Amino acid sequence: MSTAQVSPELKSATTELHINDLSTENEEVLNNLADVSKAWEYRENMMIKKKVDGDYVTPKPFSVTENDYGQYGIGLELYFLTLKQFMLLFFVMACISAWPIYENYVGMGLPDDDRGQIWNAVSLANQHRLIITDSEEDNSDAINSSKIRIIIADFLSNVIFSIFIIYFSIKTDERIKANIKNNISCSDYAVEVKGLPKDNISALEIKRFFEEKFGKTEEVYLARRYEGKLKIFARRAELEKKLNHEIAIDHLRNQDNSKKIEKIRHEIKKFDITIGKFTTGSRKHDDLPIERAFIIFSLQSSREKCLKEFKLANKACKNYNDELFFDNHKLKVVAPSDPSNINWENLEYSHCKRFLRKTISYSLALGVIIISIGIIYYLRQINEGLPKDEVCFTQHDKNPDCTLSQAERYYESDLEIYCYCKYESLSKILADADIYKFCRTYMEKRSFALMARFCSCLGVALINYVIRIIFKYLSIFEKVESISKERENLMMKVFAGTFINTSLIILLVNFDFESIGFNEQFPLREYAFNGKFVDFTRDWYTKVGCLLAITMIISVFSPHIGNIAFFYPLGVCKRRFCLKRCITQRELNARFTPTDFDIATRYSQLLNILYSSVILSSGMPLLNVTAWLTITFLFLTDKFLIVKHYAKPPRYSYELNGKFIALLPFAAAMHCVVSIYMIGSTDIFPENSSESKKEQLVRDNTFFDRLLSVNGIMNMANICVIFFAYFYTNCYCYNYRKKISKILPESAIEEKTFKDEKKDIQAQGGLTKYNPRFNDKYKDLIMNLNHAAEMTRRKSTIIDKSRNIDNLNFRSSETLGANKEGRAFRKSDTYRSIDTLREDESPRGLKSKTIDVYSYNPNKNSN
Repeated sequence: MSTAQVSPELKSATTELHINDLSTENEEVLNNLADVSKAWEYRENMMIKKKVDGDYVTPKPFSVTENDYGQYGIGLELYFLTLKQFMLLFFVMACISAWPIYENYVGMGLPDDDRGQIWNAVSLANQHRLIITDSEEDNSDAINSSKIRIIIADFLSNVIFSIFIIYFSIKTDERIKANIKNNISCSDYAVEVKGLPKDNISALEIKRFFEEKFGKTEEVYLARRYEGKLKIFARRAELEKKLNHEIAIDHLRNQDNSKKIEKIRHEIKKFDITIGKFTTGSRKHDDLPIERAFIIFSLQSSREKCLKEFKLANKACKNYNDELFFDNHKLKVVAPSDPSNINWENLEYSHCKRFLRKTISYSLALGVIIISIGIIYYLRQINEGLPKDEVCFTQHDKNPDCTLSQAERYYESDLEIYCYCKYESLSKILADADIYKFCRTYMEKRSFALMARFCSCLGVALINYVIRIIFKYLSIFEKVESISKERENLMMKVFAGTFINTSLIILLVNFDFESIGFNEQFPLREYAFNGKFVDFTRDWYTKVGCLLAITMIISVFSPHIGNIAFFYPLGVCKRRFCLKRCITQRELNARFTPTDFDIATRYSQLLNILYSSVILSSGMPLLNVTAWLTITFLFLTDKFLIVKHYAKPPRYSYELNGKFIALLPFAAAMHCVVSIYMIGSTDIFPENSSESKKEQLVRDNTFFDRLLSVNGIMNMANICVIFFAYFYTNCYCYNYRKKISKILPESAIEEKTFKDEKKDIQAQGGLTKYNPRFNDKYKDLIMNLNHAAEMTRRKSTIIDKSRNIDNLNFRSSETLGANKEGRAFRKSDTYRSIDTLREDESPRGLKSKTIDVYSYNPNKNSN
């Protein structure tokens, strides 16, 4: 008899095994009815607590300090320290920027139309225009004095930022050292062992090996290889929960829910077939190949001794200590991440596989960025239809003192009318009906221009939100070992995408690359890299700089305003007023489950704010003010929501913050280069060029001229400070942090055991075991892996026994002959044998009434 022929007879036996395994869980769900007090307890256990007089209590949002956050990992403590320190930094920079903001505002160098927008009025574009009389007297002295004051304020602001990078690195190192001393986690007593045999070893053997050499151990966990299929078991675990839940709901609500139950069972059946094809399909969790081991020592000194000896042995290469060999295998022992920070399903991936996945991930990320650049490029290229200043003065000979009657007589074309209306104040146009009628078309164009700018800025914010979601999945695809590293990769991708879309694309869209011969051979030069600006002119600020200013003003409230104004109140409403339909505790707990705290996207948002503001703040000092407001609002909202709305995060390491600090010197260096160009623009600050001052209007200077100016020399001096900051943060501090994160402080007088610290670790919500069965994220996956393996084994056993019965019947038929009675007798005998087999194979010794899991109808079957 073939497998296909056996399966119909075995269907009820297989499904009986399945339903008996589920029956206990169904009864648990049926008996576990919704209890609001349990739901609140469930929520409280997932939230951040503060230690007060030895007890952990729910704190008030603004009473929690950075040290309190350190109980949940150095990564969370450093994040809030970063927000607080940069909030203070940009407050100082905003105060310094008040000086150039005032200088620009009183300049009156822009027409009333452009000056009516505050971001234009406080930019360099509004500086005094050079006025030369017939006697060649001018206001150049006033312009130069204003320029010097702006150079001093800009230099002072950037020097403070550069020195702050060094200060913040030192501050971070001190916090890391203090956190290691004051806050204990499971990883402070543990080591990670690589290079073990894949099979035929036990945790007891490894325990004896390490205890003989280094001291008592509390736990030895053998991490397994899942062949990349753990996510499939995650999906099956979710379906299992859903099935049990729907069956319970069907009984409790007394309604026909059989179609939904049937659909879920059909999906489970497909998963069982798929899982059965894997080599791990019939192997339970503890039977899978070994990937590595995690060992928790009783004392930190034992752990340190182990790390030091294996570090020396691995450096010795060929002279590896023979006593450290385990079953002829050369071991590598390193300091591990915290159990909550490990991606257990990714441990089996080799460096080569990760490199390949990372290459694919970054290639796809680059493609996404290019597509987003194309969309934003199109949004930025919307033609406003309004003429530039030079067009009005040169081509149309616009007279600023022209009256309305003269304009109506001499100006006929739209461009001429636009040029007249452009230099009339908005209040005057709205107040005078005749002027408004004459400028009606201009007002429509102006309204369209403002709307186009605002919509393009909103489009940038929306695209940045979409790429965050895409990059999140790409970071998961890279299969890194720790959640901290996964978040670090996500931070870098999101920062690159958002910064390009927010700031760099503005420069690329509007810069005239043809002026430097870049796009002569570019095939799409008619559509791209053909901007109108070769310098930071007044028109650049009013047409391009204003877009960045609007985007940064929007970023003051986006995206965190949605969390505090919408998602947090929505969660409160769900927990207070939307509980009537919750029948089971599982439904109720879902309403009370707090949101995950995404630290990576917040770091990327902070980097985007810093880069966009610092780089262009020389010409637009308002950006320092918007950056301070954004960071302040982000700090206050996160400080409130981390206690009231978000779940306690995994114990992130310092690496995410270290990468953030390493990128800061580049922002300061880019500021210096852009400052040399912005303040050196002769359209804003004309330079003396010849005997006749009238030629100052048309003279331009090169980058070399700007570099040798006072502003250029001061910025080059600042670059030297930045170079030292880069060396300090990326070389010295990195090695120092790596060192202090692995070494036990020598000041420890009375060494506590792991058992002594275990209670505090648990009170903080930390994990005290590396076994993923004690991790809420993985325990259901492991249970379903074992359940699927047991089902596959039992089904295989039933099929094998049925085949043996069929072979026995076939041999009997050869003996008795092929008569109808013999065939009838043997057929019935076969079914009786299968029925007997069902009772023998029924789990837990249960011989209850059989229910077909894949065709369950609660209206027909009371069970």
